Amino acid sequence: MKRGDIYLVSLDPTAGHEQRGSRPVLVVSPDEFNEVTKLPVI
Repeated sequence: MKRGDIYLVSLDPTAGHEQRGSRPVLVVSPDEFNEVTKLPVI
């Protein structure tokens, strides 16, 4: 995953008034961080 990539992700389960189902997300963490951790920040 690279910074700036957009993915369609299922954000279930939800709580309260959060929207359910698949939502587009943007990767905002730096590429170097993503390579080391394999856990990007969206």
